[in-house]
Amino acid sequence: MATQEPQRIIIDDAQKLVWWDEGVDSWNKAAERRDFDAMAPGREYYPVLKSDGAMALWKYGKEEWNEWVASNFEADVDFSGESFSAKDGVVDFSGYRFPNGNKSFVGAKFPNADVTFHSATFGEGDVSFFNATFGAGNISFDDVTFGKGDVLFRSATFGSGQVGFDHAKFGA
Repeated sequence: MATQEPQRIIIDDAQKLVWWDEGVDSWNKAAERRDFDAMAPGREYYPVLKSDGAMALWKYGKEEWNEWVASNFEADVDFSGESFSAKDGVVDFSGYRFPNGNKSFVGAKFPNADVTFHSATFGEGDVSFFNATFGAGNISFDDVTFGKGDVLFRSATFGSGQVGFDHAKFGA
């Protein structure tokens, strides 16, 4: 099959230019094989910040994270299955900005500590905390802005603390 010119230039995690081939129509199959050279034509794909990369950048703190997002305003962020640890008794995402794209905390595990996303901005795209586990501690999504997209907490479990969404905006 002939290679077509990309609709947009995509750079994967390895900073490799990605082109897509007309013969592949399933992004999921290509992603499972990590075959980024074979992507469905006509669809837009974003860089994915996942696993170790996402955790490392989060641990650098809000300023580094938000600087990365300013340079990567369209990207998927994947914390699926990650186990977070508290610093000074808190897992802190307060003031973090997330890019447009999907954000996954599917199956993530938060410790017995306070967890705050206070004033975080999630950008457009889906946000999923499906099957996430929050330990004992207060959970704050106060003043959070969720952009256009689905926000899912289905099958998430919360420990004995309070959970707040005061002044949270959905679909903003």
